[in-house]
Amino acid sequence: IELCRKNIRVNALCPGWFLTDINSDYFQTESGERYIKTIPAQRLGTVDDLSVPLLLLSSRSAGGYMNGTVLTVDGGLAESPV
Repeated sequence: IELCRKNIRVNALCPGWFLTDINSDYFQTESGERYIKTIPAQRLGTVDDLSVPLLLLSSRSAGGYMNGTVLTVDGGLAESPV
C-alpha cells in the first residue's frame, strides 16, 4: 500500500492445483484422482483459468484501482471444509 503513492500496485495471484507436466503422473493415480474429488470444482485448474485473473491484475484499465489484493484461483479449495 505504501507504494501506491508512487503509482506502483502490488497484488498477488494465488493459484491452487493446476495440471502440469510435473504433476500429471500423480493426478492420474488413484490417490491423485481422490484428491481432485476434494476440490469443490471437481477438477484441476487450467492455464485458461489463470489467464483472465492475471490480465485483471496486470491491466491498468481493468485492475488499475486494485492494490494490496490477494486473488485466489483454486476452484474453491481454500474455502472448503477440511
